Amino acid sequence: MKAKLILSLILTSLFLYVQGTEEDKEFLSLASEYVTAEEISLITDDGIRAARFKGDDKQAYYFIQSNDYIQLEGYEGVTNLAIIVSSEGKVDSVTIIDSDETPYFIRRIIRAGFLDQFNGYPDVNDLTTVTGATISCETIIDTVDQTAEIFIQWLKDST
Repeated sequence: MKAKLILSLILTSLFLYVQGTEEDKEFLSLASEYVTAEEISLITDDGIRAARFKGDDKQAYYFIQSNDYIQLEGYEGVTNLAIIVSSEGKVDSVTIIDSDETPYFIRRIIRAGFLDQFNGYPDVNDLTTVTGATISCETIIDTVDQTAEIFIQWLKDST
């Protein structure tokens, strides 16, 4: 009887481990929309959530979404960003997942190539904002800077 109970607990734990939470599944599904990789694995550790994958260059990269780390208010609201960070601790790309900001200004930010300036995680003082969308751009800069800082510190501490 005791052996059956122990086996049942082990199988239940294994099932829950393999299945994961619905939130984790949604996060991995979201990551797969922004990442092209054969295998994506979930990392959850001490308030950190990321999806780890290998890029075309076989280097490890991490997908994180800014709303997991910080939610700064822009002119109209919060902008959730997909941020890809290399295992070397550099921002590889930034994409807007969704935003409460005015769609017209978000389109202007995207068309102007504003987000492309983040590749390689530059000095945020060197970024050029989009005229007419300055508050939204500054909020995106602060969001990337603070999110990346938290994640990159975790990355350094975990290796």
